[in-house]
Amino acid sequence: MPNGERNDREPQTGGAEPTASSAASAVIGQANAPVIRAVLDTSALVPPHLRRELQVAAQAGLFAGYWSPWIIAEPNHVLTWRWIERTTLPDLSRANERRCSVAAHTMMEFLLTTFQLVETLPPYPPAWEALADRWDHPVWAAAKVSQAQYVVSENTHDFPSQEADGQYRHEGIEYMRYPDT
Repeated sequence: MPNGERNDREPQTGGAEPTASSAASAVIGQANAPVIRAVLDTSALVPPHLRRELQVAAQAGLFAGYWSPWIIAEPNHVLTWRWIERTTLPDLSRANERRCSVAAHTMMEFLLTTFQLVETLPPYPPAWEALADRWDHPVWAAAKVSQAQYVVSENTHDFPSQEADGQYRHEGIEYMRYPDT
């Protein structure tokens, strides 16, 4: 597999689905249905309800979720910082550090068995000119390496330009928000 990808499924062929929910519904009940491949950006993994919905959908086989070490590190940082902010006075005791560590490890155990890892290392593939946030370039690289059809992100200001059909695509990869968020 290219760049260390660990997956034996082939990318989807045929027409693109307009949304993740309609794409997921098209797969239900089809034993040999094409696999929908989506990279999950940090912004889609930080909110607990969204992280759970994406995990359940991936476990149900509605899509194959991908992430990279870069993407894994970001929610870990954000969620650890939020844990510290939630505690009173910030509680930097060993007991609170242990609770934070257990919570982080538990979350990772669930997510690592659900989403597939792709290795992305610089130099990253060229992105669209308007991608100003250099920290989002590794997400684009993960989409290219995993041969994803979609990137699920709540970070809409770094999406590619909107096309005539209203979708945000670059080189055939559609950036989208998770439905109903």
